Amino acid sequence: MGNKSAWKEKAEKEIYKLLAKTFGKNNIQRDPKVNGKKADFLVKPIGTYIEVYTVRDVTSDIIKETRYSSHVVYVDIPKEKVLDRLAGKIQHECEQLPKEAPNVLMVKTEELYVSPYDVGDVFMEPSLIINRETMESVEIKYKSHFRAEDETQEVLEKISAIIAYEAACKHEKLCGVLIDNKNNAKIPLNRKKHSLFEEMICDKCK
Repeated sequence: MGNKSAWKEKAEKEIYKLLAKTFGKNNIQRDPKVNGKKADFLVKPIGTYIEVYTVRDVTSDIIKETRYSSHVVYVDIPKEKVLDRLAGKIQHECEQLPKEAPNVLMVKTEELYVSPYDVGDVFMEPSLIINRETMESVEIKYKSHFRAEDETQEVLEKISAIIAYEAACKHEKLCGVLIDNKNNAKIPLNRKKHSLFEEMICDKCK
């Protein structure tokens, strides 16, 4: 994975703390080896791998490319550009996750540019196809931020659920949403496992 940014390290600490609280410290393995690479965490009791991302890494790269001086705090970055870059990062990092086990993405967002709900659009953003003669919906297609269909399928086949969050809140839970990939993941999370991850989301902060 190379050197981790300070933002990713902070996000990993937040997630480790909550995973340990939910499943027990001894049940969380750091940096489990998968296909010669390393994922971020393995939750042993449910055999689920966790990969942590932070949108801050993506936006900081874009800001560097603009070559603004270091004192500039705000750069107007289009949301679509952030989501496209996030998709590329996820597609690359997804190689570290196995196909034969449930995998959960934990994505920390940056309110300035994207929300937790926007992260779900990286994978499946619905678009209605309308019959112009009858004005009725014919089908729903999904816009993808991935560059090619095979990249989309590779990720969708591996990812069982996504937790997108803004921060760990004062209630020691995540302020965000859980998006269950029911239709595409080969091994979707069952209700018991799903409910455990739902407990990590703060109802009071939604």
